[in-house]
Amino acid sequence: MGCGASSSAKASAPTALEGTAREENASRTPGLQRDPATGAAHADVTADPAPGAPHAETQDAEQGSTSAVEDPLEKAAREAKQTFDARQQRLDAGTEASSSPAAGSQVPMYTQIGHGIPRHAREQWKQKLDEPPSLDSKPRNAQQDMQILRGQLGDKSVRTEVLHEDKRIVCFLLSSTFTDTASERNLLIADVVPYLQQFARKHNFDFRLVEMRWGIRAEASSAHQTSEICMAELERCQRESQGFSYVFLGCQKYGFRPFPAKIPKDVFEDLRKEMPAEGQARLDQCFRLDTNVHDATTATAAEDTAGSITTGGLNEWHYGAADGAPGPVYVLQSSGQFGEDWWPMFEQMQVAFRKAARQLWPEKAGLLRDPRSQAFCKKFFVSVTEEEFSRGLLWLSEEEQREKTLVFRRTIDDLASHAGNEAGKPWLFMDVKDKAVDTEAQTLLQEQLAMVPAHVETLAYDAIQWGPGIDHANPEHQRYLRKFLDDFCDKMMASISAGAQKLAVEPDAVVEEAQQHLRFALVRAGKFTSTSSTKRVEDAAERYLSPPGAANGTALVIYGRSGAGKTYLLSKIMARCLDAPAAGGCVVIRFLGTTPRSSNVRALLTSLCEQLRRVYGKAGEVPSEFQDLRAYFAAAVKEWPSAEQPLTLFIDSVDQLDDSNGGRRLEWLPVTGLPPHVKLVVSTLPDYPEFQCLTLLKGKLEGIMHSVTHSQVVGVETISEPAMVLMHLLRLQGRALTDGQRQHVLGAFDKRTDADAAGTPLWLTIVAQAVSAWTSYDGVPFAIAPAVRTLITDLFGRLVVAHGEALVRAALAYITLAENGVAETELNQLLSLADDVLESVYQWWVPPVRIVPPLLVTRLLTDLAPYLTRRGDGSGAELVSWYHRQFWEAAGAWLFETAEGGERIKQQRHRELADYFAGRWAGASKPYSDGLMKCVQRPQFFPDEAAADRQVATQDLVLEGNLFDPDQAYKLNTRRAHELVRHLIRGRQIDRAVHELTSPEYIAAKFALRDGAELMREYAEAIKVFGDSSLPHAAEAAETLRKCMATVGSFLKLLEQQPPMMALQMCSQQPDQHPLCLAARAYLAGRRRRVVTWVNKHQALDPCQLEIREHARTVNSVAYFPDGERLASASDDGTVKVFSTVSGEVLLELPGHEGGAKCVTVSPDGKTLASGGEKDKAVKVWDAKTGQCEATVDCGAEVRSVGFAPCGSKIAAACGEDVKILKSQGSGSVGTFVCESTLTGHRYVPSPCIECLLL
Repeated sequence: MGCGASSSAKASAPTALEGTAREENASRTPGLQRDPATGAAHADVTADPAPGAPHAETQDAEQGSTSAVEDPLEKAAREAKQTFDARQQRLDAGTEASSSPAAGSQVPMYTQIGHGIPRHAREQWKQKLDEPPSLDSKPRNAQQDMQILRGQLGDKSVRTEVLHEDKRIVCFLLSSTFTDTASERNLLIADVVPYLQQFARKHNFDFRLVEMRWGIRAEASSAHQTSEICMAELERCQRESQGFSYVFLGCQKYGFRPFPAKIPKDVFEDLRKEMPAEGQARLDQCFRLDTNVHDATTATAAEDTAGSITTGGLNEWHYGAADGAPGPVYVLQSSGQFGEDWWPMFEQMQVAFRKAARQLWPEKAGLLRDPRSQAFCKKFFVSVTEEEFSRGLLWLSEEEQREKTLVFRRTIDDLASHAGNEAGKPWLFMDVKDKAVDTEAQTLLQEQLAMVPAHVETLAYDAIQWGPGIDHANPEHQRYLRKFLDDFCDKMMASISAGAQKLAVEPDAVVEEAQQHLRFALVRAGKFTSTSSTKRVEDAAERYLSPPGAANGTALVIYGRSGAGKTYLLSKIMARCLDAPAAGGCVVIRFLGTTPRSSNVRALLTSLCEQLRRVYGKAGEVPSEFQDLRAYFAAAVKEWPSAEQPLTLFIDSVDQLDDSNGGRRLEWLPVTGLPPHVKLVVSTLPDYPEFQCLTLLKGKLEGIMHSVTHSQVVGVETISEPAMVLMHLLRLQGRALTDGQRQHVLGAFDKRTDADAAGTPLWLTIVAQAVSAWTSYDGVPFAIAPAVRTLITDLFGRLVVAHGEALVRAALAYITLAENGVAETELNQLLSLADDVLESVYQWWVPPVRIVPPLLVTRLLTDLAPYLTRRGDGSGAELVSWYHRQFWEAAGAWLFETAEGGERIKQQRHRELADYFAGRWAGASKPYSDGLMKCVQRPQFFPDEAAADRQVATQDLVLEGNLFDPDQAYKLNTRRAHELVRHLIRGRQIDRAVHELTSPEYIAAKFALRDGAELMREYAEAIKVFGDSSLPHAAEAAETLRKCMATVGSFLKLLEQQPPMMALQMCSQQPDQHPLCLAARAYLAGRRRRVVTWVNKHQALDPCQLEIREHARTVNSVAYFPDGERLASASDDGTVKVFSTVSGEVLLELPGHEGGAKCVTVSPDGKTLASGGEKDKAVKVWDAKTGQCEATVDCGAEVRSVGFAPCGSKIAAACGEDVKILKSQGSGSVGTFVCESTLTGHRYVPSPCIECLLL
């Protein structure tokens, strides 16, 4: 949509922090514009306030206010335009130098300050960026690590270590008044922040500046959520940052002084009594009593790995919880419902509250002796900036103040003498009242500045002369700004380095993986509510796990529908084991799909084997060959534990594994034959068409039991006490519901129609989060859907209203499509590359740099936090992704399946992800789309700008060192290695995908990261996608990649065991026209590398397209499936296997033939396999989809050949000297087979030639 079009979405455009009402009353701030479609106001902080306009922060309403005859919004817009036009005329005439970057220029705003060169390109700063980090890694606590590996958390310090998660980030709130620090803030965003993000990345850190000047949407502003958002962000910085969490930029302005938007009932009513009747009536008109506030201090709100904010700490005085006070609160209503009358009403209440507070609290000396009561009293008098100052700096301990706070001071010496000069707009830089300095505000400011402790580092910039204001064209001001930016950058670099050093502990991927799953279990266990619906499963688990238990050598299987609460229930069972582990025992936990090392069976088994090997003190390395790995794991589980060192192994959601190596076929999982001192608890979904895990598990148990309806296969039932669970979930958030609201929710529960998910804990969790915002006076603001999918779609709709459709759709698409999740910084940069998002954000104001305000993304992720999981990826990045399958499915349907042109949109989002992870726009100007160009090129903004740097990170595959130099250490970009190729394939970027998949550097990187199996899956996906595509060159690309896959597959074991240089050597030694050899030559051009070449190497391309080496012994027979995409084989190792003919991946493994499988065949419809054995003399019939053995027929002799009849219901088997005809007695080809007839007549006569040879 172009900027000139009318749309209701415009009412949701971001404003500059409550329409800059944090500094000036919004109705009096020039630059405010009225949406022609909705009448909503939006701020433009690039416009200057009109001379003489009254401001809430400068003209105390107690001493008189000004009533506007003209519509304040229209007056503001008119005066702003007059100011801009006059300024532009002077600039055009050359009579005035620009004091800010030229609006019509494409030159970056740091042109004058940074001599036209970005900071990362300036020699001094480039050298600092190029210097490798110098960190001294501290040794790990070996005893604590072993306790984590064993799951022995009885020690409080160990449990604390497990729950504590050090975020590798420096993030801080930049606190100041706004209009007087616009130059400093804009230059920090444009020049310093991108540099610091690059510097932080070299330390495996993230860097984030919380900028509250822009990013607050109109809805949040009118609902008075600005301070709430600000304090929440400050608390988050204090909780997560490893360096500075609060930076104060103090100048000569005190700032906006509002009253609290939420006031505890008893305090409000005491204040109201002190007011005259007119003041009481105004309060009654503007405030409503909310009784849905619960005493949050009685609820335990453990910090979720998804990042939800805890109660306690700063939150005790958080606006969002009515400053921690239990019980009902009075809530200030949205300013939008009062229209043009709002600001006069606000000023009247401001006067009334301050007078009442002065009269009330001095009489209550006991109340004032409580410092927190004093703090609440001060809320009616102090500025928002001072409140940030108190919470960000004063409330910290001395040690925290030294480490986490920094103060900058700027003084314009002759500022006061210009207070009456309206032409210079002094009110932008100081508190002015009646054309003179506002002495009351200045007194409060000086008192605030005097409270800065002496031990807090303060950088002062004095002797600056009036410009007017801060003028970028003024050489003196240029020197000041340059010095300020350089000092700021140096301090932040030191903070990042110190944070990195603090976390510089020798890495241990095995311990970190175990710790992540333990943390996941403990956090979710704290949120579990036991009900009668879960009691049966809890009792079964207790019987199974309590010695001697009811194991019978088998696993305990727990199943339940999607959203039934299996994970939370299993977490509670796990926590009980962790609380009281068996003496000398080991508790190992895995939540499948929550980490990269738990998402496919190869990585999972490797991770488990590494942990068990260390726990049980076994020497040697964990094998990399999958068959050997399976055998190793089976031995680790069955042979290593003992009565003195028992093992309890929990594996949640086996259905979450991908299909590679038969992950969901569960041949790798030893659910039977377990010794008495080994307990295995497994959870899964019920059987769906795509998931048959429960059937397979039952089938394994049926092999040793007559029935599986016993207590070791138990299902999680639908909740029978929804009211209790709902109350518990709301109490965790400090909220409650009225009787009518509660009945509406429970009524929706009773009407559930979604048999798979409605009425489950997931449904209640989503509902509780949605209704937690309901106030008691709201009634039922929106209906609650009885189906989970509809509930999630409704959630997305509310997010659109709160954050804007373009932003929400793009952000959810990136979260949903990212292979391993997406980091918050990545999401910011991805959205900054999306022109449709920038167009929606820039409807009313174009900021100094072309990025999405980071606060917009932070707020969206905060609203999504209950539905996301956060995890590290080993490189310092914290990735977010959906925590439940239902959200992936619902988001995919909402974004792509039901949307018009959904498949096209999906491919476009994949291309955007590919561009980002390829670093296509890093350091380059990306051209604008037509819609974005219309927004940016409006006369008041940047009329000549057609492209801009979006400040995205570089994405080199090798970040440091040289991958092919054995004498150099190297550091790889794991995010690019894991994400780029999949998005190129799915975005149909054929040439770029082929380039990556034939690159020796990429192939070497994948094996260096132990991702050789993932590389083979990427080849397979590309071959299939491109092979089925009608795009130009797609078939040629598929054929090229088949050759590459065959070659890499034949070198698979060697590449897994050798250094990266082997990949380059492998590519180089292929025939000259082989794609890998051509890629190697291109890579080596201009580079000096040691590569062996042959002058007479064989030039014929290998006709072999795929080589499969998965059997342990001789392969006796092979058979294609009718679709040509699968191949069955029979081997002397006793197994029948089914492979993908594209990737060579094992799809099924069918063990059972004693002494070897001699032959295999496939039915005409491809649904059934038949195989013949040697020593067992049997024909086995298998379901080709599930791998279940449907029939075994004893043929009385070695079976050398089998074949299906065209009808598929008969099998001919060559058994010794006879041929037996086996007939199915079931429907189709799968059923009970019996011998229908035996054909005789063959006789064995030894060959004379063979006898001669024997003689």
